[in-house]
Amino acid sequence: MVEDREKMCKRANGGGYVSQTICGSQSVDWRGQGWRKTGDDIFWNYSPDTLSDADAPFVTCHKMEIEGHSGLCTATLPFGNLVLSISLDDDELPYLDATYERAVSMLRSWEV
Repeated sequence: MVEDREKMCKRANGGGYVSQTICGSQSVDWRGQGWRKTGDDIFWNYSPDTLSDADAPFVTCHKMEIEGHSGLCTATLPFGNLVLSISLDDDELPYLDATYERAVSMLRSWEV
């Protein structure tokens, strides 16, 4: 899903993780970083493993009751004036950077 960044930030109005990761005055570098997992075995988050914004979750997950799937996750990531929401399985987190690049490439191919 692709949304307008400004509209999403107005809706968030300073609340929730979107404000920390997408709407903050400084962008948080998530690419090339390790991930820190917080939460429990039903709901959990992943944050970039950096000191400056260690508590800003970029990926939220929940348990799935389907054999072979550890969890369903959504990554909410900035791209220029847009926000990309990327769905992935928990075990696909190591490939998020490549998935993000494919999504950006598709967006660029749709530009007029």
